[in-house]
Amino acid sequence: MTGALRKALLDVLATRIHRGEFVLASGAIAPYYLDAREVTMTPWGARYAGRLFYEQAQRFRASAIAGPATAAVPLVVATMLAHPTAVQGAYIRLARRERGTGRCVEGNLARGSRVLMIDDVATSGGSLVNAARALLAERPDVTIAGFCALVDRGPRHRQPFKLVLPTGHSEYHELNAIFHVDEILERSDDDG
Repeated sequence: MTGALRKALLDVLATRIHRGEFVLASGAIAPYYLDAREVTMTPWGARYAGRLFYEQAQRFRASAIAGPATAAVPLVVATMLAHPTAVQGAYIRLARRERGTGRCVEGNLARGSRVLMIDDVATSGGSLVNAARALLAERPDVTIAGFCALVDRGPRHRQPFKLVLPTGHSEYHELNAIFHVDEILERSDDDG
């Protein structure tokens, strides 16, 4: 089933490549843009991505998933719905709100949760690392189980992320991804 879900999602992601000149969140200029939200914000795209991220959560033995607002929000919800009793979820704002509770972390994370950080597309991984830092600053009682993007558009052999914990110690994490953008570009070129 996983292979079929992955292939179906790959086929549709390949149709969401936009050619031109685009500024990415990392500040880099790219000759293409992959708008994964055009897929993850559909009922079937969210369902497929949620199932694939749920498998990643199992692989990392994560009890919760979280990611940066807003791109990760549909992915967090879809993953929780893939197996409603298995994982909790939250999203992280990078800046505190001036109203309401003033929290950066919104959602349900039990004390001591092992959190898999997820995002739709990662280039440098900066959004994921910044979200993890904000999560740990507000919730030092949780641990980061790992990092996973739907699509990694960065180099295939990147250096691990350095994550400085509230205790001052550092952890290093690899970025895992369900797809690498090269697969999607290759499929897009085949279709186009």
